[in-house]
Amino acid sequence: MSFVDYYSTLLIPEDASLEQIKAAFRELAKKYHPDKNSAPNASELFKNIFEAYEVLKDEQKRKAFDNVRKKHYDSTRVVLYKVYENDSSNFKEDREKAHQQADFYSNMPYNDFINSALFEIRFIAKNSPKIYVLTAMILFGAFMIILGFVFVIQIAGKQDSGAAAIVFLFFLGFGGLFIYWAIKDFEKLSEKRKNIKNSGC
Repeated sequence: MSFVDYYSTLLIPEDASLEQIKAAFRELAKKYHPDKNSAPNASELFKNIFEAYEVLKDEQKRKAFDNVRKKHYDSTRVVLYKVYENDSSNFKEDREKAHQQADFYSNMPYNDFINSALFEIRFIAKNSPKIYVLTAMILFGAFMIILGFVFVIQIAGKQDSGAAAIVFLFFLGFGGLFIYWAIKDFEKLSEKRKNIKNSGC
């Protein structure tokens, strides 16, 4: 394999932050995805972009790449080849895995790619606080249902069964709606986590 400078591929400086790496990847990946870009070399460009992202987003893989990159710019082509093939950091294996992931996503329809875990993860840290919101929604829904029972008991005690039924249905529906929304969102989060785990992102 020939040497590819991943920083140049993503159009970022070598001291780029993780957020800069992610932002550059999202912009370029959307632009060059083969399902969106009809240029003859779009597929190859997309795979290079994805490969660069897969390596640079991981701290250990990035360090391994930086070592190879430094040796590349300090060495001749002959020396580089030997260093690349025998590098103790297993960078060659990292690159091959990244290339396999690139193949997978390049063959994915554009809309599926944009909606995939790779983009939805934005990353899982931003979705994590949502779990607390969903839990609060479930608790609020349960509270509304319990409150409905309390009102029903109070109204029924006054022998106004019609009003009791209306109040109960209102609280039951309102509370149930919150619980339903929360459960559906929990399912979406669970599916995202599953996709992330399966895709290795």
